Amino acid sequence: MDEPIILLPGEGEVLVDLPPWSSLIKVARHELLLFESSFGPGERGAAPHIHREHADAFYVLGGELSFQMADEPRSLPVGSFVLAPPRLVHGFEVGPDGAHYLNLHVPGDAYAKLARARRDGIEFDKASSQTTRSSSVMMSSIRTDCSIPPQHPRHEGLQSVHEADLAGPRAAGCREVR
Repeated sequence: MDEPIILLPGEGEVLVDLPPWSSLIKVARHELLLFESSFGPGERGAAPHIHREHADAFYVLGGELSFQMADEPRSLPVGSFVLAPPRLVHGFEVGPDGAHYLNLHVPGDAYAKLARARRDGIEFDKASSQTTRSSSVMMSSIRTDCSIPPQHPRHEGLQSVHEADLAGPRAAGCREVR
């Protein structure tokens, strides 16, 4: 039988702690990956992207997100929820006062491996969902958009998806992340 997971405020596995940007893994299981993240004012969110194999959902705890799904922008104030099913182009920008939100990936195991690989500077084989140690980090940014380069120092040393790692259908102008 599985053990329950109980976390108090501020507890979790640190993915990013570069104020005003922070992200904690609250739960990482096969069926669910839950992040608690915060971005400060003026921070960039996630450029348009798709996930082939899992849904990506957000619940806004504080501030605001400007969410875009299939070319339809929506303002998401506190208490808002949005779910992008697999293969739907989506992305978000942070509101003028920043944002604090929960982000769920369902199922979550493959994306948890990718998030940890990005954090740890480890190459990620998307086809097998396996990580491999490498002396050179081939990816340079957490951004997933093909046409918009990262413009913020928080992207330095982080990783994104390689064009060569992509497989399957994808929307024009964006990269696919598992």
